[in-house]
Amino acid sequence: MFAVPSGAGAADLKIGYVITQRLLVETEIGGHAADRLAEEMKQAKETLGGKVDELNELEDDLKKRAMVLGDEERSRLATQYEDGVIEIKRLNEDMQARFKKIEMEVMVEVQEVIRDVIDEWGKANGYDLILDASTLVYVSDKADVTGKLIKAVDKSVQEGQ
Repeated sequence: MFAVPSGAGAADLKIGYVITQRLLVETEIGGHAADRLAEEMKQAKETLGGKVDELNELEDDLKKRAMVLGDEERSRLATQYEDGVIEIKRLNEDMQARFKKIEMEVMVEVQEVIRDVIDEWGKANGYDLILDASTLVYVSDKADVTGKLIKAVDKSVQEGQ
């Protein structure tokens, strides 16, 4: 548990908290990050979808012609199908790894900007402590500075462009 000093010093502390998820979702930089990630995901799904469509066509062709194909041709198409399944699995794993890497890079970038703004804003507004609400057991709404920080982050990003 945390001990808070009593006396005159404790009354002079200015403490606020932020809801980090709101900062990530409601700021312009957070929105741009979400858009970038959505675009990456869309491209990955399109690429993977094309390969899946090709594989489905091969499977349909193999099923339709199974009775009239010679053993050698059926074996060749079956091998081609199995190779396609393996390729799609690998492609999916590669895309997931790439997406996670991009997501991490984007989130680090956004969090650095937000952290810098919180630091500057806190100092400029006389705060002694700004906490993340997710780690707190009880907080009063009057200590919530999230809305003010969303505006400050957006202003900082706009000025930086």
